[in-house]
Amino acid sequence: MRWARLPRVHRGARVLIIAVLTLAGSAADARSQGATVKKIGKAIERTAEARAAAKATSQYDDTFKKYSKRYFGPAFDWNHFKAQSMAESNLDPNATSYVGARGLMQLMPSTYKMIQTKRPEFGAINDPEWNIAAGVMHDRYLWRLWSKDVTESERFKFMYASYRIIDHLTPQVDFPEELKRGNIAVAIFIAALFLSIAIIVGNALG
Repeated sequence: MRWARLPRVHRGARVLIIAVLTLAGSAADARSQGATVKKIGKAIERTAEARAAAKATSQYDDTFKKYSKRYFGPAFDWNHFKAQSMAESNLDPNATSYVGARGLMQLMPSTYKMIQTKRPEFGAINDPEWNIAAGVMHDRYLWRLWSKDVTESERFKFMYASYRIIDHLTPQVDFPEELKRGNIAVAIFIAALFLSIAIIVGNALG
């Protein structure tokens, strides 16, 4: 049996076929290169995001160090206040809570105004530097408040627990003024409240 002879391909057709195959190969290469470029672009984006996050996380470190040293002394670990701010506002200077606490350290406006009476140079509550300064200063007040009755190892829990709880629960009561007046009921309420919170926080921290 003889095989049928295949027709000869015209030279022009051969050139066309070669051109089509070349174009098809080029298109495949282009798609491959496009995918590679996309991968590189995404990697660059992830790197940029990581750098931005690292920068944002360390953006206020110098301010935390400055006011930690001013109000607690050079030996005190400033990271306590940075961690507090991360928990309070996620280091967002424009953060506002549902009860109205504002800024990096989530201070109530009434508390901030009270602090401003002693530090009139403090500017707007949302200004990162002044918010941190006021927050650390407020922490110092609370730290000293518990110094006579609580050991230093336990004082952190009391300080953090009492940081905003009074303003949040009863913002209409001026607790510092009531304590100055010798309001025993308020004093008992505060002691019971703080003790309960400290026990809860202490158990949570292990």
